[in-house]
Amino acid sequence: RALLAHPTIVLLMTERARFTRAQARLATRSIALFEQAGLSTRRAVDVHVTLVAFVLGFILQEVSRPAAPGPALLNDDAVLRRAVAALVQSTPAERFETGLAVILDGALGQP
Repeated sequence: RALLAHPTIVLLMTERARFTRAQARLATRSIALFEQAGLSTRRAVDVHVTLVAFVLGFILQEVSRPAAPGPALLNDDAVLRRAVAALVQSTPAERFETGLAVILDGALGQP
């Protein structure tokens, strides 16, 4: 929520990507928690990297949300029409939570 409230921070994060002490603490804690949940170190690292990519990607998508597809595009593409209809049935927060659940359910389902 904080990053969505301050979208310029997200852009700055992507421009100046470097590994800080705060990021190291986050990575260490995250990986340790996944290891405690029974994941191997390799799997814990993979899950952590996937979660970071998901969170940053989701925020970037929300910050730079493109305009909705035009009616002509929707009329020409039945799959896109169904996808947009399904998409608008949930809020961005619900989609975010669903994405996290999909990642974590899949990750924790196999060590």
